[in-house]
Amino acid sequence: MDDLDLSPCPSLAASRAFSIALTAQARSAVSAIATELDEVETIAIGGSLGRLEAHRQSDIDCIVVVRGAPRRAGAKEVIKQIATALAELDLKPAKSWGVYRTPVSVASLLDAAALGSLTEPAEIFGKRLQLLLDAKPIFRDAAFHGLQARIVAWYGTGYLDAAPDKSWTYLLNDLMRYLHAYAAWQQYKVNKTSDDSWQLRQAKFRCTRLVTLAGLLVLLGESNAMAEKQAWLVERLSLTPLERLAQVMNSYEPARFAQLLLAYETIHTLFCDPVSRAELVATGPDSIDALGGATSTIFTQIKVASAEIIGLLTSFVLARQTQWDPRFFERLIF
Repeated sequence: MDDLDLSPCPSLAASRAFSIALTAQARSAVSAIATELDEVETIAIGGSLGRLEAHRQSDIDCIVVVRGAPRRAGAKEVIKQIATALAELDLKPAKSWGVYRTPVSVASLLDAAALGSLTEPAEIFGKRLQLLLDAKPIFRDAAFHGLQARIVAWYGTGYLDAAPDKSWTYLLNDLMRYLHAYAAWQQYKVNKTSDDSWQLRQAKFRCTRLVTLAGLLVLLGESNAMAEKQAWLVERLSLTPLERLAQVMNSYEPARFAQLLLAYETIHTLFCDPVSRAELVATGPDSIDALGGATSTIFTQIKVASAEIIGLLTSFVLARQTQWDPRFFERLIF
């Protein structure tokens, strides 16, 4: 990716090399059981591995898309087979309560009845957006890219399919709903386990989660006025969130992106350090009453760097008011 120069960021560069090697291993692992995956449309990796930012402390987030009903016994057995195949990778398995432990069907992702639904299960809503945010295919790539294009078209149902100059209204609304719903959900989620805590989740949200969302957001902003916006967006969905930001931000303000990248490197270096992660888990609030109390020195460092990232992203987007479609900014507010 020519726009993304990681030479000033040794930690991110190391994670990228680690992730590329693991992705190749994941491809090999699922290819070895391909004859058992007849009902699978595609398999993708998301999260830190999908962003090419994985490290020894990372989970493996795997999105399995099936052609039939995902609750069928056969579909559940397929998930077990895939999990067993990927268990050889040098990453932790996905959390048992997370959305990555169950398959999703093509039909549910593209269900016209789900358009505008506020009661759609989070495991479908979340996976649909993750397929656009940071997912990369490891099985049946052509089906994966075709599914991404169909999801983008689904978001334009009744509007963009009739008039390509229409705005990214629904996709922008859903992206912001995902962001704000996630933020609200995490704000008071204070439970702590041996490898997870409020501090660690907040650190991730303020850095990797927001940068992932911003990567799609700037693509939508850059393309909103284009007549061929859907094709333009689909072509760039193969980029990682940092690559998306690099491509758009470097075309306007390369110095601002360089500053963002260094702040991101600071946080990523801390995430990769097991001692720092252990401190984030062991200290900090573990009840609602303790939320206003002291946080760890590591969390304070991350909060300072993430505040810089948030400020840089906000100022960059606001500075595009004379260059991007005014409707994009209207959609962010109303």
